[in-house]
Amino acid sequence: QKGYVFVSETDTELLAHLVQDLHLQMPEADWAQIVALALQLVEGAYGVVFLFQDEPDLLIGARKGSPLILGVGVGEYMLASDASAIIEHTQDVVYLREGELVEIKRAGYKVHT
Repeated sequence: QKGYVFVSETDTELLAHLVQDLHLQMPEADWAQIVALALQLVEGAYGVVFLFQDEPDLLIGARKGSPLILGVGVGEYMLASDASAIIEHTQDVVYLREGELVEIKRAGYKVHT
């Protein structure tokens, strides 16, 4: 109905379109608010990371039922589902808790519950 074109059959693609649609409906909201709302509307497990074309220095990661780990390096951040993927780059990690969302910018990160 809204003209979205799907190129796969993944739930993740549907979630990306939901976030985009909510952004169009709520242009005054920031991306963390929009992602949090979108995730409240979906069911099931996820470990996801969002990139934003209009804000290239922002990443938002979230988890529910699947692991997501934030690696904190020197001037860099990494997100992974398992520590083994980032251990050679940093030993400073933050294990996101169930239902948490992390907002990452160049200046730092903030975990939302």
